[in-house]
Amino acid sequence: MCRETVQRANAIAPQHFRIFKELIVVAHPSKPLEMTPKGTPRRQISLKSYEEEIENAYKAVEESSQPHIRVPATWDMLSVMVFVSEVVNDILGFKVNDNDNFFKMGTDRSGSYHYS
Repeated sequence: MCRETVQRANAIAPQHFRIFKELIVVAHPSKPLEMTPKGTPRRQISLKSYEEEIENAYKAVEESSQPHIRVPATWDMLSVMVFVSEVVNDILGFKVNDNDNFFKMGTDRSGSYHYS
């Protein structure tokens, strides 16, 4: 699945149905999915067969998280601004001013960043 396909799907999907490209696992020709008589993948067998790949995908997401950035205890305007500034500065690797358009500085609206 290419990046553009994921972006198009996420553009029309509700937030809670977003596809995270880091969690896409592609079936290998050497390990084909077992199908039901109706032609759909057998869920439990498929999950078991690709268990290692699925675990590796979740580990990769966990490694890309930013646990060193603390989530605010209260979500008032100042706390949120500080939190967002820390996240953006950490992702970009340099200081961004509050009024800068950080989407033009290397962030990607369709990208996914994870916070613990």
